[in-house]
Amino acid sequence: MNRLNGNFARLIVVLGLLTGSALAQSTDPSLVLHSLEIHPGCHEFRAVYSKNFEGCVDLWDDAGDITKTEVNGQTFKHNIFCGSGEKITVTDSLSRLNFLSASYTGPLYLKDRQDPPSIESSGVKLIVTDFCRVSLHSINVDTCMQTFTAEYSKNFVTCGHIKERIPGLPLRSIHSLNWFCTIGDNIKTTVALNDMAPPPYGPLYMAHGNNNGIASAEIEATEIPTNIRPTAQAGMDSSGRPGDTVTLDGSESGDACGDTIVSYEWQFVSKPLGSDAVLWEATTSTPYFTMDSAGVYEIQLVVTDNTGLASWPDRVKVSSTNSPPIAAASIDPAVLVELDTVVQLDGTDSYDDDGDSFTYKWTLTPPSWESSAVLDDDQSPTPVFTADVQGEYQAELVLTDIHGAASEPVIVTASFNNLDPVAVAGTDQSVNVSDKVELNGGDSYDPNGDTLSYQWSFVSVPAGSEARLNGSAAVADFIADQAGEYVLKLVVNDGFIDSEDVVTVTAVLAPDPIIQSVQEALASLNGLEAQDFLGGARQRVISRRLNIAINLIEAGRYRAARVVLEVLVLSNLDGCAERGQPDTGFFPRRDWVVNCEAQEPIYELLTDASEMLLALQ
Repeated sequence: MNRLNGNFARLIVVLGLLTGSALAQSTDPSLVLHSLEIHPGCHEFRAVYSKNFEGCVDLWDDAGDITKTEVNGQTFKHNIFCGSGEKITVTDSLSRLNFLSASYTGPLYLKDRQDPPSIESSGVKLIVTDFCRVSLHSINVDTCMQTFTAEYSKNFVTCGHIKERIPGLPLRSIHSLNWFCTIGDNIKTTVALNDMAPPPYGPLYMAHGNNNGIASAEIEATEIPTNIRPTAQAGMDSSGRPGDTVTLDGSESGDACGDTIVSYEWQFVSKPLGSDAVLWEATTSTPYFTMDSAGVYEIQLVVTDNTGLASWPDRVKVSSTNSPPIAAASIDPAVLVELDTVVQLDGTDSYDDDGDSFTYKWTLTPPSWESSAVLDDDQSPTPVFTADVQGEYQAELVLTDIHGAASEPVIVTASFNNLDPVAVAGTDQSVNVSDKVELNGGDSYDPNGDTLSYQWSFVSVPAGSEARLNGSAAVADFIADQAGEYVLKLVVNDGFIDSEDVVTVTAVLAPDPIIQSVQEALASLNGLEAQDFLGGARQRVISRRLNIAINLIEAGRYRAARVVLEVLVLSNLDGCAERGQPDTGFFPRRDWVVNCEAQEPIYELLTDASEMLLALQ
């Protein structure tokens, strides 16, 4: 069968030879020339064809094969139409086609390379178009890195040349090699500057780089920077919580050429909904702002060097981290004597450092299944229940803020049995080195009224300190012999159970007027009565924050110390001074000291300290 097929094929060839051009003139669907365009301005052609067999075909007109070139009596055929498939597009230089010009109209054919051709497409007419497009978007000559960068678009195959046009002088191409050859939009090509004519340049444009020097679609470069932009570094993304002061750092910004960064420009790109945050010192390398809302803050930095060249923007994000609320609970009475006593729970001393609102959730655990005790409202800050059987009743309080963060649970107990004593070591203090520090745990108590024993001890002392405690009762003292923090622990015992609490004392060397003002405010605060505060926990929180401010002043961090005073302390002590009465509403207008006679002297001292810190920034 194979031999017969081979003989049949040979017979067809012989018949073709006998019939001359009759077979060659017939068309074959396995070879189709769909279109042929030439673009004289770009000196290129574009053909679309289909073929489903291997091997190359050539382009013919009625006079002969025009896909060949005669050189020194020798014929060279260009392998242009060799691909197989449906609607193949070929774009190439017009010089690859022999004698084809804009004045020729066709028809044109594709034929295989048999002699004579055995497969031929139908004829098409030549289409002449002016389809060249080239745009020169920008040029950057970096004399520091010794590079030449062009950003351009072009849609023709041959390479584009960048030329200089100076009135009165001949056009010149400022490069000799084919660097700018890529087809597409917004192509960016960077080459070594020593491969280009040296700057300075006159107006530049990109043109088609054909053999005849034809230029099309000229675009002049309007500006040629001769320096590399500096690089802005806005720092790493970070997180904080509402009320925190965030310091940004752009000091890592630089210039590859060694130019000096002379200006910084920071600005918010976005802030959380409702935020009124302001960037302070926004033209320095280290601006700062206070996070006043939960969410994401995005900030942008642009730097400029001493040549006047600005960087591209760099951005940094600061995300808020929400802190859970702090639950505080009390129970009255804690010692039960009679059945059917109504017991009052109180969670109103609870608070949230972020100022967020929160909800209450109480859980009551009676002493046994025999009890029918229930809370009248387990979501109230002050629910009650009735102790109806002997034993111990435990009430647990958990708070949840508006962001879903839950507090650590707090458990209070009312019992007909012995209850744990409560140690109270007092509020934090600030003193000068060599001062005698007096400690007082006299506010410790036992719910059952049992007599307490007291034991004071150091948890930590500053390096080099040889401080010794005097006294073993509720009151003790020591000499602060070194600057730094002294952390002390008080343990009380009712004869059965221990309870402990800690207090921090900060000692400073030769305090300046700022620290003295804060110390006086702290002393005044510690001298107030419990009823002067919105809740007992507030006194300890404020004293802790004032000690933080003192430590920051000692370290020379005046800006951070001022933020602590302004945002974390004075904002809770300003109702009397600014509105004539304590603020007792909800955050942010809620004063922690609710007595104007007690509040005003502390507010004045801390305001003076804040103003002195501002003068040092």
